[in-house]
Amino acid sequence: MKSGNYTKNPQWIYCGIHMLFFVIPNPFVFKCGIGGSWMRRMDGISKSVPGFVLPVFLVWVPFAYQIEQWMHRQMRPINVPYFGSGKTEWFFVLGILFVIPAMAAAFVLGWGSLAYVGMYAAGYEKDAYNALKWIAEHPKGFLTLVGVGKLMVILSQIILKR
Repeated sequence: MKSGNYTKNPQWIYCGIHMLFFVIPNPFVFKCGIGGSWMRRMDGISKSVPGFVLPVFLVWVPFAYQIEQWMHRQMRPINVPYFGSGKTEWFFVLGILFVIPAMAAAFVLGWGSLAYVGMYAAGYEKDAYNALKWIAEHPKGFLTLVGVGKLMVILSQIILKR
């Protein structure tokens, strides 16, 4: 299968980071793509695009390539020809109303399904059910936990410099 991010990883199982970037001073476009390191990807974009590159939303998901290609197909009507690294992955800013929920859903469904199946297979059926029930009853709490976890990962990568 074609490699969308020039890795040797089989794309059908590739777990990668979905990334959404803005470029300051151009508030009308954003970049949506995948990769293995958001900091390396941000550096690559920064070298080829004028302005300051700002990461806005990052999620690490299984099947990253398929999800990315699906999102790009859905957003084809709002594709904005831009330049630089990944010049075909730029979209009009209103597309974030689609991309952020799609990326969040991919994260929750992908990892949530794996966690549920793992807990169920290990004999923790009641705990698996209670975890899903808690998420359904406390979506803001769950999103807060995910957000804090993501912030910790981003800060640790900045502090450790990759």
